[in-house]
Amino acid sequence: MINLAQKKKRKLTKKKVARKKSKTLPWREYVSSENSFKTVYSYENTDTNVNVISREVYKKKNHIVHFPFNKRDGKPKYKNIREIHYINCPKTLPPGFLKNVSTGWGFTKELNPLMYRLIEKYENVEKVVVDRDGETKFNSSKSVVFRLKDLTDARPKIKSMLDVHKTEISGLANGILASMLPSKFKKAARKYTKGQLRNFLDNNDLNESKMSTEDIVALKQLFMTLADSDEMYEREDYLLTKKKVEKAYIEDVLDAYESLMSKGAAAKNLEQRWQEYFSENILYFNFGYVEKFEKEILMGDKSLNIPDFILLNTHGFLDVFEIKTHLTKLLSYDSGRKNFHWAGEATKAIAQAENYIDSLIKNEAELIKNIRDEYEITHFDVIRPQVFILASAKDSLLGVKKITGGKKKKMINDFRRLNDSLKNITFILYDELLDSMNSFLERIEYEISNEEE
Repeated sequence: MINLAQKKKRKLTKKKVARKKSKTLPWREYVSSENSFKTVYSYENTDTNVNVISREVYKKKNHIVHFPFNKRDGKPKYKNIREIHYINCPKTLPPGFLKNVSTGWGFTKELNPLMYRLIEKYENVEKVVVDRDGETKFNSSKSVVFRLKDLTDARPKIKSMLDVHKTEISGLANGILASMLPSKFKKAARKYTKGQLRNFLDNNDLNESKMSTEDIVALKQLFMTLADSDEMYEREDYLLTKKKVEKAYIEDVLDAYESLMSKGAAAKNLEQRWQEYFSENILYFNFGYVEKFEKEILMGDKSLNIPDFILLNTHGFLDVFEIKTHLTKLLSYDSGRKNFHWAGEATKAIAQAENYIDSLIKNEAELIKNIRDEYEITHFDVIRPQVFILASAKDSLLGVKKITGGKKKKMINDFRRLNDSLKNITFILYDELLDSMNSFLERIEYEISNEEE
């Protein structure tokens, strides 16, 4: 037996269902016209008094036309762009395209920026075509074709940027609230959004001439961070990318080197400019060195007679670099004996090098302590350091005086003989160092070209 309470409950339920069935939406899409070629649909909304043509569907080919509209007032959604044609596209469009008439058709927020920029740049455009098999191009001054794949590839890039903006706005709002309500909100570090770096590289014409030293250092640190990642090593292009970065940087270093080499005797502060140059780049010229020590740090609290450039080689020993200019005169000619000997500037440089060696050995304990404390390097020795004096060039060995032929050949041979006779001291000519670096660069270029084939 069903009691009265149950009967009453059933009646109430039936009424609710009836009311739900009778409730209709204020909008609809209906067939407004039709012929043998196509069916034309219109959108109507009784609440907003909107009634506009919404789309056309062709019967004998895979071709659909949407007429993007603002569902609030029925006006075109994209100003002058009135039509979006979909040719040979999937029945269900991929992400990035609005698929319901109630949205007014068109693109989603990830692809809308393309439409807005197109309108901003070309006000005459009235039609956009999305073609699965087409080529992205201007069909005419009023029509643009987009290959479907180009748009689907663009969508994640724009989405990533939108996510960045969302994150930045949220972070900014949180920071403001943290300053106003510190007990309730805490400042948080900015978060990196995946894809942000790729977008930056894609959208910027980046090359070494536009990068600062700080930029390059940051990239090096990033590579060092990623170097432990298995994914980095699994990619075949990792080493190739590394070599290209190295090539770009060395080219930049050599350009600056050759620029200084072109300076004449009238150039101001030439030795100081070379000192500053090698302070930044010396490790790129001497591939057997792993660390350059700052003179001020090594001296500590004492006034020590030590050179500006002290480097640690791969064997754990300290070497010294003394920097002169590419115009330094190293040789003089004895016309009576018909041979070449050290000039005054070379003799002074040799004497200074000997003093450096003695000072380093004498202050070994202090140097070791400061290096260990400041650089956290423990395995090295100060045993009779080698001194390398970077000075002169083959055409500058006699200063401004130039010689040719057999006499020049003898000069070069005598320089080699004198240089080899020195103990723990070696002169390096600027042009020979340049030749060595150019050979190194050619080897990198050769390896890159082979790996790209």
